[in-house]
Amino acid sequence: MKRVAIFGATGYTGFELVRMLLSHKGARISVLTSEQYSEQPLGQAFAPFKGRLEGVAFGKMERLLGGNSRRRSLRSRTPCPPRSPGRSCPGASR
Repeated sequence: MKRVAIFGATGYTGFELVRMLLSHKGARISVLTSEQYSEQPLGQAFAPFKGRLEGVAFGKMERLLGGNSRRRSLRSRTPCPPRSPGRSCPGASR
């Protein structure tokens, strides 16, 4: 089973993704983030799914992922030249 994190889960697209993934047998929602509703209890922010999101971490992305993780990950990426057969980009993760 794949664990899923949804960033911006209280927006329209995120909310629909939560709805779809709750019925998906191969996925388990483990993290939901929201900037606007992060101070509310999970059951209040996702009232239609009350009782179906037990054990899911909910809050602001910075709090759940430890600070400036997005900025750090963007800075660590190095641009890659067009791929050659048999060669990979240095520092690229697979």
